[in-house]
Amino acid sequence: MKNVALFFGSYNPCHNTHVKIAEYISKLDYIDDVQLVVSPQNPFKHDLADYDDRCNMCELSVEDYDNITINKVEQYLPLPSYTINALNSLSDSNPDIKYYMIMGLDIWMDIHLWKDYKIICEKYPFLVLPRDFDTETNEKCFEYKKSELLSENVIINQDTIFLKDFKISSLSST
Repeated sequence: MKNVALFFGSYNPCHNTHVKIAEYISKLDYIDDVQLVVSPQNPFKHDLADYDDRCNMCELSVEDYDNITINKVEQYLPLPSYTINALNSLSDSNPDIKYYMIMGLDIWMDIHLWKDYKIICEKYPFLVLPRDFDTETNEKCFEYKKSELLSENVIINQDTIFLKDFKISSLSST
């Protein structure tokens, strides 16, 4: 089975931290490929640049990497772009691939706001990255959210990992 890490985002714009994250994840022993999934219309964001322009920026940003590509699956799905729809479409089309989801700790903390988040948490493992350099606080936040979800009877995929050793900037496109 092939393991693919999906890095969902608006990429408005794609920046160096996105590329550093994708590169870091692409070097993990258990990940074969990383795909940047460009969302045409994120339900939490507005005033996005043209979709094709954002895809082109992403393609230029990762063109030197063999196992990092752009995935436009959400372009063909109903709007707004809900992650569950993309995950279902990809899983149905590629049953021999195990999909992981890359996200920052700040997004992980808000996973309960996502459409069908309980299904996502159960079916797909997360690769959660810290958002700043305070490792202890990051780990506590991750464990707190796991406990909170479990107490709400949300099943968390057993392969979900907090990648505490990654040092990331607090920079975001927003």
